[in-house]
Amino acid sequence: MSLLTASQLVALYGNPSWHKTGKGRSVDLDDAWERKNIRWFKLHTGKRVRLHRLVGAEFVAIFKEACEVSGYTPTSVQTFVPRTIGRSDKLSLHSYGVAVDFAPNDNWLGAVRRKK
Repeated sequence: MSLLTASQLVALYGNPSWHKTGKGRSVDLDDAWERKNIRWFKLHTGKRVRLHRLVGAEFVAIFKEACEVSGYTPTSVQTFVPRTIGRSDKLSLHSYGVAVDFAPNDNWLGAVRRKK
Protein backbone atom coordinates (compact mmCIF):
# COMPACT_ATOMS: atom_id res chain seq x y z
CA MET A 1 0.00 0.00 0.00
CA SER A 2 1.34 3.39 -0.94
CA LEU A 3 0.84 6.57 1.03
CA LEU A 4 1.85 8.51 -2.07
CA THR A 5 -0.32 9.41 -5.04
CA ALA A 6 0.64 8.20 -8.50
CA SER A 7 1.90 11.67 -9.42
CA GLN A 8 4.04 11.81 -6.25
CA LEU A 9 5.54 8.40 -7.07
CA VAL A 10 6.43 9.60 -10.57
CA ALA A 11 7.92 12.82 -9.18
CA LEU A 12 10.15 10.83 -6.81
CA TYR A 13 11.09 7.77 -8.84
CA GLY A 14 10.47 8.71 -12.47
CA ASN A 15 7.79 7.55 -14.85
CA PRO A 16 8.12 3.87 -15.69
CA SER A 17 5.70 3.98 -18.60
CA TRP A 18 4.32 0.50 -19.11
CA HIS A 19 1.80 -1.81 -20.72
CA LYS A 20 0.34 -5.16 -19.74
CA THR A 21 2.00 -8.20 -21.28
CA GLY A 22 -1.13 -10.33 -21.32
CA LYS A 23 0.47 -12.73 -18.83
CA GLY A 24 -1.45 -12.30 -15.56
CA ARG A 25 -0.29 -9.27 -13.60
CA SER A 26 3.01 -8.88 -15.49
CA VAL A 27 3.83 -5.61 -17.20
CA ASP A 28 6.51 -4.45 -19.61
CA LEU A 29 8.29 -1.33 -18.36
CA ASP A 30 10.03 1.29 -20.45
CA ASP A 31 13.58 -0.07 -21.00
CA ALA A 32 15.24 3.35 -20.68
CA TRP A 33 13.56 4.00 -17.30
CA GLU A 34 14.57 0.55 -16.05
CA ARG A 35 18.21 0.96 -17.16
CA LYS A 36 18.40 4.37 -15.49
CA ASN A 37 16.74 3.47 -12.20
CA ILE A 38 16.89 -0.23 -11.32
CA ARG A 39 20.19 -1.47 -9.88
CA TRP A 40 21.58 -4.63 -8.31
CA PHE A 41 22.42 -4.44 -4.59
CA LYS A 42 24.17 -7.09 -2.52
CA LEU A 43 22.74 -7.98 0.89
CA HIS A 44 24.93 -9.07 3.82
CA THR A 45 23.63 -12.60 3.18
CA GLY A 46 25.30 -12.61 -0.24
CA LYS A 47 21.98 -12.49 -2.08
CA ARG A 48 21.66 -9.85 -4.78
CA VAL A 49 18.40 -7.94 -5.17
CA ARG A 50 17.18 -5.35 -7.66
CA LEU A 51 15.89 -2.07 -6.25
CA HIS A 52 15.46 1.55 -7.30
CA ARG A 53 18.79 3.39 -7.23
CA LEU A 54 17.42 5.92 -4.71
CA VAL A 55 16.48 3.35 -2.05
CA GLY A 56 18.80 0.37 -2.58
CA ALA A 57 21.80 1.31 -0.43
CA GLU A 58 19.60 2.41 2.45
CA PHE A 59 17.59 -0.82 2.26
CA VAL A 60 20.79 -2.91 2.36
CA ALA A 61 21.95 -1.14 5.55
CA ILE A 62 18.55 -1.30 7.28
CA PHE A 63 18.02 -4.95 6.34
CA LYS A 64 21.40 -5.93 7.80
CA GLU A 65 20.72 -4.04 11.02
CA ALA A 66 17.22 -5.52 11.36
CA CYS A 67 18.55 -9.06 10.88
CA GLU A 68 21.30 -8.52 13.45
CA VAL A 69 19.02 -6.92 16.05
CA SER A 70 16.21 -9.45 15.64
CA GLY A 71 18.36 -12.54 15.19
CA TYR A 72 16.14 -13.46 12.22
CA THR A 73 17.05 -13.45 8.54
CA PRO A 74 14.19 -14.11 6.09
CA THR A 75 14.64 -17.11 3.82
CA SER A 76 13.94 -14.95 0.78
CA VAL A 77 13.64 -11.29 -0.12
CA GLN A 78 11.56 -10.37 -3.16
CA THR A 79 12.05 -6.89 -4.61
CA PHE A 80 11.72 -5.55 -8.17
CA VAL A 81 8.92 -7.28 -10.09
CA PRO A 82 7.14 -5.38 -12.88
CA ARG A 83 3.44 -6.05 -12.19
CA THR A 84 0.08 -4.54 -11.37
CA ILE A 85 -1.68 -4.63 -8.02
CA GLY A 86 -4.06 -7.58 -8.03
CA ARG A 87 -6.45 -7.40 -10.97
CA SER A 88 -6.29 -3.61 -11.17
CA ASP A 89 -4.70 -1.32 -13.72
CA LYS A 90 -2.51 0.26 -11.03
CA LEU A 91 1.23 -0.29 -11.08
CA SER A 92 2.61 -2.11 -8.02
CA LEU A 93 5.34 -0.45 -5.96
CA HIS A 94 7.44 -3.52 -6.85
CA SER A 95 7.51 -2.12 -10.39
CA TYR A 96 9.21 1.02 -9.10
CA GLY A 97 11.74 -1.10 -7.20
CA VAL A 98 10.66 0.36 -3.85
CA ALA A 99 8.64 -2.53 -2.36
CA VAL A 100 9.96 -5.60 -0.58
CA ASP A 101 8.35 -8.90 0.40
CA PHE A 102 10.08 -10.99 3.04
CA ALA A 103 9.76 -14.79 2.73
CA PRO A 104 6.47 -14.48 0.80
CA ASN A 105 5.91 -18.24 0.85
CA ASP A 106 6.11 -18.27 4.65
CA ASN A 107 4.15 -15.19 5.68
CA TRP A 108 0.40 -14.69 5.56
CA LEU A 109 0.71 -11.63 3.32
CA GLY A 110 2.47 -13.60 0.57
CA ALA A 111 0.57 -14.26 -2.64
CA VAL A 112 1.46 -17.95 -2.68
CA ARG A 113 1.22 -20.20 0.35
CA ARG A 114 3.26 -23.33 0.58
CA LYS A 115 1.40 -26.50 1.56
CA LYS A 116 2.86 -28.02 4.70
